[in-house]
Amino acid sequence: MEVRVGELVMEVTRTPSPKFAAPLLLVHGLWCTADVWRRWVGFLAHRGWSCHALNLRGRLGAPRAEKLADYEEDICRAVAGMEAPPVIIGHDLGGLLALRVAARACAVVALAPWVPPASGGLLGAWGTLKLSLQRVLSAPRGSRGRAYWGDPKLSLVAEPTAIVRTLFSETISLPSTSTPTLLVAGGRDQFVPRISVERVSQDIGAALLVDEEAGHPLPVEAGWERRVGRVHRWIVQGLGDPLLLLREESEHE
Repeated sequence: MEVRVGELVMEVTRTPSPKFAAPLLLVHGLWCTADVWRRWVGFLAHRGWSCHALNLRGRLGAPRAEKLADYEEDICRAVAGMEAPPVIIGHDLGGLLALRVAARACAVVALAPWVPPASGGLLGAWGTLKLSLQRVLSAPRGSRGRAYWGDPKLSLVAEPTAIVRTLFSETISLPSTSTPTLLVAGGRDQFVPRISVERVSQDIGAALLVDEEAGHPLPVEAGWERRVGRVHRWIVQGLGDPLLLLREESEHE
């Protein structure tokens, strides 16, 4: 079901047999929408999670963002309306954003998080030129686009050029946090190399999971069931007791 968070649209899937007090907040990447999480939502809701797949600004009628901080604000607004601090799962840009707002979560999972300027080869010379000429940047197409998203049926939108320019040209700091964090890398990722993800995991003290057979579109490409299963186990094993205790406490209040 669709839930409005101001002008944003969030796809909420309630599980018929809830097991965890903490909800999941899933955040898509560049040029994508919440559609990217359909497979993961089905898997996780079936296992007792309340899933909230957020559409960032510029999707489904919401006005476009003007700066990267606008997307961070979108996540913070979504978290503020939840019944408990969520586990935030993000992919690509969503992974970077999840790491940036980790203090608001009970745990963070970042899949192939944007590590600038590692992804600079995505656009090529023409795309780089567009960064200086156009207000918005359409999603890249062709073989590079397919390698980036993995599913031709996904809904894609244009991104504000100013935000893409920031991601391609600036080093974006990650705040220190005590929030349990897992980074997931694809061994065949052409855009965010595993070595870059490994470096970030060391810098911030996060756990690391590498799927050697995977590329960049971790939520959708072949083997997604294996990946979501491993992520699910990490969350439950790492936070199982606090999550379950929180639910038991709420039931006795």
